[in-house]
Amino acid sequence: MGVQLTDKIVLVTGAAGGVGRVVAAQMAAEGAKTVLLADLAPEPLSEVAASIEASGGSTGSIVADLGSSEGCAELVTRVADGYGRLDVLVHTAAVPNAPVDFLAVPDEVWASEIALHLNASFYLGRGFAALMAGTGGGSLLFTGSIATQGGARGMAGYTAAKTGLLGLVRAMAVELAPRGIRVNLVSPGAVDTPRYRRRITDDEAMAGLRDHFPPAPLDRIATPQDVASAFVFLASDSAGYITGQNLLVDGGTSVWIRTPND
Repeated sequence: MGVQLTDKIVLVTGAAGGVGRVVAAQMAAEGAKTVLLADLAPEPLSEVAASIEASGGSTGSIVADLGSSEGCAELVTRVADGYGRLDVLVHTAAVPNAPVDFLAVPDEVWASEIALHLNASFYLGRGFAALMAGTGGGSLLFTGSIATQGGARGMAGYTAAKTGLLGLVRAMAVELAPRGIRVNLVSPGAVDTPRYRRRITDDEAMAGLRDHFPPAPLDRIATPQDVASAFVFLASDSAGYITGQNLLVDGGTSVWIRTPND
């Protein structure tokens, strides 16, 4: 077992999802004292908890709706009342909206993207920062996207929310540093998760993701483990002097300038 997160209490939102469940498992494997799991789906949440506990980890499950300020406040209260402190927040909860043409974006799709990706980050960040400030500090980690680097067709709400989140992370990092709280963003490109597997059902099609996403110089898309490892590093004491950063886990996609030679 690793020791990077020894004695830390970690909360992972979206813990039943493709990335969230791997983040939770890796946090436990790296020695976290307790990994709290939050998601809307109780049955998958129980499966993730059972898997971590079977490997010797300690967990707690919380069914939470983070689409409103009230839902976020309830999660903060339950963690504070049940555990007394939180050392690491990892917010991976996401909205499974499909891409839609900008002129046809329904109000509810726009609102859901802003609510879960941006507003929830603010509410959770504010609530857990207040808890952390009274218990010696901690680390707030949020899920960004390669979309923070530019625009993409069909993803107006998602791109707006994730780009706004980048600004929020930077502002929180500056304001919360005197309280011993670090704030960072992990921004993946394409990730091979069950969500993508539902849309791309075989290995040949998955290898053809170049039709859907810009190619990566590393010539593959990310695994959930790639993303989880970035979160583990930023949560650990090894990253103790890193705050306000946007760590792109995209295989080099965002820095590749395509030329005729390619």
